[in-house]
Amino acid sequence: MTSQKTIYIKIGGSTITEKSLGYPKPRIERIKDFCREVKELVDLGISLILAHGGGSYAHPFAAKYGLDRGLNPKCRIGITETRFWLTELSQIFLREFLEIRLPVVVFHPSSLIYKSSKGWEFYSSPIKLALMNGITPLLMGDVVFDENRGVSIISADDIPFLLLDMIDEILFLVDVPGVLDESGKIIRKLHKEDLAHLEEVRDLAKDVTGGIKEKIKKGMILAEKGKKVRISGYKKKGDLLKALKGLAGTEILAK
Repeated sequence: MTSQKTIYIKIGGSTITEKSLGYPKPRIERIKDFCREVKELVDLGISLILAHGGGSYAHPFAAKYGLDRGLNPKCRIGITETRFWLTELSQIFLREFLEIRLPVVVFHPSSLIYKSSKGWEFYSSPIKLALMNGITPLLMGDVVFDENRGVSIISADDIPFLLLDMIDEILFLVDVPGVLDESGKIIRKLHKEDLAHLEEVRDLAKDVTGGIKEKIKKGMILAEKGKKVRISGYKKKGDLLKALKGLAGTEILAK
């Protein structure tokens, strides 16, 4: 693999789906805008690893079957139902990328990742080989197998921790402009010592992976590991480029 900088871009489920509805519904125009902006970046020679959240295509079903608590032998079908809808959402992305002729391949984390008593175990070679061959990987939050609980849910926010040797920068795209203070203004730079002063964040839709609060915590850990991390909003084409240029959102700083 080359030494080229690679950026991990995760677009959240609340951004690309109508998450609060409780049933699958995509925001098609927003997905189209995102895919076209991704192509512009790749055409400029920027190496990307993409990921999307599950939104209304995953969280309602994972919650319905309690998959965040492990596998109930009476609810095995919940794995199939959740994966069915997750796959459909990934196919929407692939259809758009195919339309604009951008080589993208979906990697289902459950085929590359499982959880042992030691933590996440990850087989990274297929992703590295995709990058080497000029193909952009697309991952997502997923239900993965767990040696102790049967299954666990890995959020797309967790995946950067398994890609530390491949990525230099992490961008989390969400449905708000960034991390907001008590008056609703964007906090442009968020330091570790600021966390205690943040207003409690409420997640209106059911989110089995923890929502924005966990995203901030994970972003801080990634920043402490030397990665450039930003949380920014995505509503329309142009928002991705603004975030990568540091013109939008919140930069997460370890010090």
